[in-house]
Amino acid sequence: MMKRLFFITLFFALSLATAVAQTGKSDEMIRQIVEANEAMQKIECDFVQTHQSSLVEEADVSKGTMCFRNPDYVKWEYVTPHQFAFIEDGNSLTVIKDGKQEVLAPAVGKVVKDMTRMITNSIRGSNMADGRMFKTAVEDTGKEWVAVMVPVDAILRKKIEKLVINFDAVRKCALKVRIYTPA
Repeated sequence: MMKRLFFITLFFALSLATAVAQTGKSDEMIRQIVEANEAMQKIECDFVQTHQSSLVEEADVSKGTMCFRNPDYVKWEYVTPHQFAFIEDGNSLTVIKDGKQEVLAPAVGKVVKDMTRMITNSIRGSNMADGRMFKTAVEDTGKEWVAVMVPVDAILRKKIEKLVINFDAVRKCALKVRIYTPA
């Protein structure tokens, strides 16, 4: 009986030690991501946005480009299947469609601004580091670090199941961002 209790205790102690070590490694990787991205002034990239609904068999896929300039300019330009753009300049949110510009109402603009800010802060690592918005674990897969970010807030969890961001393991910059929404 004592032997069995000893092995059970040893098993739990080793499991706890492994979890603590992994958390420490994840925290160090997050620190390196934040440090590497503090001086980031500009990001330009292509994006693919896929939305899968439980009501429709085929996924809705949009493609475009994103440009971020520090501190608060973001432009999401959709190319396919529809052409339009969102531009946030820190003060307002403008939509450009069919050559016409429209400044969105503050309430509508706030939702898009909050989503944009959440994504850019996640890419820069600050949403991972402070732990207020997401519980984050980072795994080293060799060439990439994969951050899995789960919302802490119950209201946000209704909109986002998780964010998964792949970072270049050497340069610590985001390579791919995936947003999973609840079905």
